[in-house]
Amino acid sequence: MFKKNDLIALVACSNAINEKNNINLLEEKLNSIGLSVLKSKYLTTNNSKKNLAEDKARELENFYNNKSVKAIFDISGGDYANSILSYLNFEILKENYKPFFGYSDLTTIINSIYAKNNQISYLYQVTNILHSKEQLENFKQSFFYNKNNIFEVSYIGKKENIYGEVIGGNIRCFLKLAGTPYFPNTENKILFLESLSGNKARIETYLEQLRQIGCFNKVKAILLGTFTELQNNYSSEEVIDIVKNYVKNETPILKTEQIGHNKNSKCLKIGDIINI
Repeated sequence: MFKKNDLIALVACSNAINEKNNINLLEEKLNSIGLSVLKSKYLTTNNSKKNLAEDKARELENFYNNKSVKAIFDISGGDYANSILSYLNFEILKENYKPFFGYSDLTTIINSIYAKNNQISYLYQVTNILHSKEQLENFKQSFFYNKNNIFEVSYIGKKENIYGEVIGGNIRCFLKLAGTPYFPNTENKILFLESLSGNKARIETYLEQLRQIGCFNKVKAILLGTFTELQNNYSSEEVIDIVKNYVKNETPILKTEQIGHNKNSKCLKIGDIINI
């Protein structure tokens, strides 16, 4: 994907970044592996600013139009990412395809890109490379040398062959798209779900909503990432059992501890084919 001196953009389509030092550290780390960095002027801007969502949408389109930018990394999270969707010209994104990276609240943008343009995005938080040498090395090997380090994930659950296109991401943020033109077609898809916050009751309300909108009747299989708060009290196997209560008996469910809000999280390509 990358070669030395390639230019990548850092954006924050969700909440503003509070820790400016982390932005500088990330830029230094990316420079150290041979990438040049173009930073959004809205990385640390308060989201209460009037028309900020439209401003962010226009800037994101400008990064897509910029032929020198090879990929876009959103380093934010929180609540605001879906606010830019109504302002985005998805034709610009389609005609100037670039890999878009983000996680958590960026589930909204990632799945919208798939729903509107049928294009692949990456469920991954690039700031993970600040936390360990292994993350940095996995990133470098995967995106400079086309290795699978950052994509190799192990799953637990009933072993079955699972093949199909993956959609989803953070369960709370994925549900923000329900009833909108940005919600992807779930028929015969592999649905991935993870969560940072949410005790059993809250996660069950999300699962119930997915059942009520017919999502679970259409998907081919379900992949679960980490459910951080829930797993303070429930094992991975128990999380699988909770989800089983909301889906058809024959629906395969697998779970991994390697994708989610952990600082050692790996990467999942949303809109791509997965073969387990």
